[in-house]
Amino acid sequence: MKYFLLSKFKLLSLFNLEGVPIKILPDSVGNLCLLHYLGLRRTKLIELPSFIGRPITLETLDIRDTSIRDLPQDLEQLNKLRHLLLASSFDHKVVNLPVDIASFKDLQTLAGVKLTKRIGENLKELQQLQKLSVGKVNSNLLNQLAISINRMESLRSLTIKCDLGEQILARSFTSLIEIQMLRIEGEVLDMLGWIKNLKSDTFRIEGLCS
Repeated sequence: MKYFLLSKFKLLSLFNLEGVPIKILPDSVGNLCLLHYLGLRRTKLIELPSFIGRPITLETLDIRDTSIRDLPQDLEQLNKLRHLLLASSFDHKVVNLPVDIASFKDLQTLAGVKLTKRIGENLKELQQLQKLSVGKVNSNLLNQLAISINRMESLRSLTIKCDLGEQILARSFTSLIEIQMLRIEGEVLDMLGWIKNLKSDTFRIEGLCS
């Protein structure tokens, strides 16, 4: 593919490289000033360059099924992001997001993020979030995660992937009023009692181990 041709299409709003076996993202992508969608799923990329924060109009970034495990700090400039697809909800892999996610006020989808103390605390700021998939969850971080999730009034889909041997106390999540899909990988305690007290009766549960 002749990536130098991108310089002729600076008004490009959608750029999908899904399945293309590239290992390095061309610099010219950073000059696409009106880019809204960047699809990098199933490419051979192992990292994202710092210029990824340049197309500040970017609304969707998809890096699922790649070898990328850490994102650059420059991603914080993308405050118009709505869909950040880091890893599949069905995949055990997660991606480290070393930025202040509280700046992503319009975010509706956050999939495949590695849970850290900072992420757990700032999730509560994402009031537009409808789909969340979070991994590497352990007991030390679970309480803060639950506090943030309980404040999300728009959440429809939730996936929690626990560290090996970790347990989740189901009743920690008390306000999943609008939840439609719940997927938990790990040992769940008091599951049946918690389900009876949920206000939502339209959700389905997948992948539970007890």
